[in-house]
Amino acid sequence: NRRQRFLSPTEASTLLNMLKERNKQINQMTLLSLYTGMRASEVFNLTWGCVVTGRDLITILDAKSGKGRTAFMTEQVKVMFLDMKSGKNDELVFPHSKGRAYTEIPTLFRDVIKELGLNNHVSDPRQRICFHSLRHSFGSWHAEAGTDLYIIKELLGHGSITLTERYSHLTKGTLQSASKNIEQTITRAEQDQAGQVVDSIK
Repeated sequence: NRRQRFLSPTEASTLLNMLKERNKQINQMTLLSLYTGMRASEVFNLTWGCVVTGRDLITILDAKSGKGRTAFMTEQVKVMFLDMKSGKNDELVFPHSKGRAYTEIPTLFRDVIKELGLNNHVSDPRQRICFHSLRHSFGSWHAEAGTDLYIIKELLGHGSITLTERYSHLTKGTLQSASKNIEQTITRAEQDQAGQVVDSIK
């Protein structure tokens, strides 16, 4: 049942822009998950005391793994927080009605996904775009960029590397590059050795 599909950067940008026109708060929650890999529950329950813009850090107190972890702000995320009116340490960053935390992403998010046609002709749940796809996109983009799986594990707060290995197929380009690099190293070593033999004969 694990999600397989993730957003392309173009799809993500289009989604963010449309949400920004419709609802600023939902746009902000989407941006935060997309660029930090935070789970929906972590975004919904985030309080201002856990946002440290001076160090570009977000403290996640109640992660799914059962232990706290740290998320790291990109410049876009930092600017977003700086543009917001911060509250008291125990106040929610994204409060729902009457200051309560969201329990699920608002319907508008799904409506925009539908309007963009991101799930047209997609019946397999693993291929459908939902809010969790933002976190999956974060991990997938890192894998495609060559980020080490153990680093992705820590960024996503996985309790086991087994969970992170789902991204291993996206690192094939990196693995191929590594193979070519070691081939070049071996070739240079062989050439150096051959050169030394020629010198010794002379």
